[in-house]
Amino acid sequence: MNQDQLRSLFDLTGRVAIVTGGTRGIGRSIAEGFVAAGAHVAVASRKADACEETAGALRAMGGSAIGVPTHLGELDALHDLVERTIGEFGRLDIVVNNAATPLREDLGHFTPEAYAKSMDVNLRGPVFLVQEAVPYLEESPSAAVINVISAGAFLHAPFLATYAATKAALMSFTRSMAAEFAPRGVRVNALAPGRSTPT
Repeated sequence: MNQDQLRSLFDLTGRVAIVTGGTRGIGRSIAEGFVAAGAHVAVASRKADACEETAGALRAMGGSAIGVPTHLGELDALHDLVERTIGEFGRLDIVVNNAATPLREDLGHFTPEAYAKSMDVNLRGPVFLVQEAVPYLEESPSAAVINVISAGAFLHAPFLATYAATKAALMSFTRSMAAEFAPRGVRVNALAPGRSTPT
């Protein structure tokens, strides 16, 4: 499907999106899809060089994009991400919470440091990013939050218990956000990618 075909189905012309974990994998594909549909995109990742490379690639597609180095475990960085996006594009319509860290943590052998990192990046970061974004989302005529969870939120996940737990918790937060923010004009949904098995 080319950009004209995509835009005819999903027209996001003029809208502004933040995509965390937007420099590779699912996040980058989402960012590319948004640009192809006409949106301005702020891609966030811990690595500054990856942010700039991705933003450059999105601009080469004909889009409008910036890269904002952001560590989801640092609350000040979340504030800066939102403010930088507003400063560049003047509005905010979409937040995609895609970034996560799937640290292996064997049950019975957790460390407080690894546990805290998983919780901070996978759960606290997305929740507080939405909190930073909501005042601007409320001003949008078509505001949306997409929380990327995981099949691990519904299935057992050996050696990834904390990751799965954070995704299940984010699903619960998604339900509460959807109920509380709907009267304020902000749609909230979860996206749970699964792994297909070859047949």
